[in-house]
Amino acid sequence: MRTLPVKLLAEKVETQEEFEFCLEKGFDYFQGFYFCRPKIISATTMPANRMTVCRLLAKLHQADVTIQEVESLVSEDPSLSYRILRFINSAAISMPRKIESIRQAVRMVGLDHIRTLSSLVLLFSLDDKPRELIKTSVVRARMCQLLGAGPTQDHGTYFTMGLFSTLDAFLNCSMQSALDHLPLSDEIREALLHGDGPLGRVLSAVLAFEQANWEDLDHVGIEPQSVANACFEAVSWGEDLLR
Repeated sequence: MRTLPVKLLAEKVETQEEFEFCLEKGFDYFQGFYFCRPKIISATTMPANRMTVCRLLAKLHQADVTIQEVESLVSEDPSLSYRILRFINSAAISMPRKIESIRQAVRMVGLDHIRTLSSLVLLFSLDDKPRELIKTSVVRARMCQLLGAGPTQDHGTYFTMGLFSTLDAFLNCSMQSALDHLPLSDEIREALLHGDGPLGRVLSAVLAFEQANWEDLDHVGIEPQSVANACFEAVSWGEDLLR
C-alpha cells in the first residue's frame, strides 16, 4: 500500500511478464525496451489493418504528393479527419484560431505538418499497442525535431524520423520490412537502419539518452544537457498532445 501521494515508475521493463508484474504491483509509468520491441509476425502477409496503415502512410509520404491529394486522402476517412482536427486544435499545437476543416488545416499549417499529424493518427489507430509505445514515439519525434533545429534543417524530417523509429514495433515486423512499404527519403532510411548521417546522429543521441547509455551519448558529440532539455520539453509536449 502506498503511504505517499506519488506516481511509481518501473524502469528496464524487458518482457511481457515483467510489464504485467509491474502493472499488478501498481506502477503508473513504465520504461524499457519491451515497448519498442516488435512482435515479429511469421505469416507471409501482414494483417489487413496494418497493410491499410502502410498504404495510407505510403501515399502520404510520396515525394510528388500534392496538397489536393493529401486533403482528399484524409477527408475520405471521417475518423482520421476528426482526430487530425483534434490534434491541430489541441494545446500542443497552439493554433491562433480554431481550425474547422481539413482544407483549412492544410492551408494553415502546411502540407508537411498535415502529413506528420496524419502519420501520428494512423499509427495510433493500431489499438493493440501499449500506450507507452505511443508515448515513446511522440517523445522521440519531438526530441529529434528539437535537436535538429537550425536554419538549414528540415524540422519535419527530423520529427518524421523520430516518429518512425518505432515503426517496426507498430507493424510487428523488422525495420527493413517496415521501410520497404514506405517511400521515405534515403536520409531517413539510412538513419533508421544504420544511424548514418546528421539524422542518424540525432537519433543516436535520443536513443542513448532514453536508455541512459551515457558512454554512447558522449561519443555522439551532442551536448548531453541539450539532449536532456529536449527530453523535458518533449515529454511535456507529448503529454499535452496525447491528452
